[in-house]
Amino acid sequence: MEKREERVALLGAGRLGALIVKRLPKEVELLVIDKEEEVARNVASMTAASYSTSIEDVQEATVAILTLPAPIVIPVLQELQSKGIGNNTLFINMATTITAEKIKSAGIDLPVVGVKVIGHFREMELGEEGLLVIDATEKERYQRIAELLKDLAPSVPGPADQVAFVNSVAAEEGIRAALRVEKRLRQAGVPEEWIAVALRVPTAGTMKAYSINDLGPFARELVQRIGPSLKEL
Repeated sequence: MEKREERVALLGAGRLGALIVKRLPKEVELLVIDKEEEVARNVASMTAASYSTSIEDVQEATVAILTLPAPIVIPVLQELQSKGIGNNTLFINMATTITAEKIKSAGIDLPVVGVKVIGHFREMELGEEGLLVIDATEKERYQRIAELLKDLAPSVPGPADQVAFVNSVAAEEGIRAALRVEKRLRQAGVPEEWIAVALRVPTAGTMKAYSINDLGPFARELVQRIGPSLKEL
């Protein structure tokens, strides 16, 4: 695929937006857009990008990355469409709960591709590798997005709208595990500062080790003992 010079507009300079700004290729021409001028300026200054408070400035971009709060993604797209802006811009929708069906039902005809993150933003900031699921059936479009976001996380093609379910289950079960650990240790009279460390290091660390098949002998023994009791879950 011929490499193109992308002019990228990032709409929404929150936590995910700031992370993406730091991970975009250096040669990208970047414009950060946020309704709060100070927020846009601060995030843009991370890479000497331009900034704006007007969504209409997206008209000069070849790609627009939407890292907006979910409730305003569709209204923003509708406003741009009503003004004839964005027909030649590829929109990347990263709001996990805004599905392709919702966008279609809202009467939006702009070129929008769902790109959802399986991951935790704080962990990704610290170097943990997430995964981008790109809902692009066209090979050229998939490769274009994957190349642009390659330093954010590896990419795979697939139904991006399933990511909301994946992240929801992971978060729910993770919280459930944390609450069980906390309760058992408190009932045993363990000091609070010890509990905080137990949650942050051995609990989280064991989950990570399990995910990459790097458990030690004690943890492997626990899997053999506990595993059979979870078959019906």
